[in-house]
Amino acid sequence: MSFDSVHGYGFVSRPSGEDAFMHANDILCDRHLITPGVPVQFEETESERGLRAFNVRPLPQEPSEGTAGTTSAAAGRRVTSAELLQEFTDAIIFCAPSVTAAQIARLRERLLRVARGHGWVPD
Repeated sequence: MSFDSVHGYGFVSRPSGEDAFMHANDILCDRHLITPGVPVQFEETESERGLRAFNVRPLPQEPSEGTAGTTSAAAGRRVTSAELLQEFTDAIIFCAPSVTAAQIARLRERLLRVARGHGWVPD
């Protein structure tokens, strides 16, 4: 799945290999939840320009065994603080592009403290 939030459209990969066009208006949830790599479910129709996906929504995620319902670094490999901070920064900017540098710094500091408290990062 690919989605350009600036232009408001993207493409959903189908099992057959053919992609279906998707517009932001066809997403049934907060469109920031639809990012590359997130599995989605959708309906499709044939349009004059080809396949079109609609009623797009993320697939419900089952927590991994032993993660106590979290989807975090603890569910996979451990990451360094620097890697986690980069992920946080990318997510913050993607979800709130108008956030200031000072706000990003405060958010990163607090999120890293939480991650360390859960043992998600080694340092």
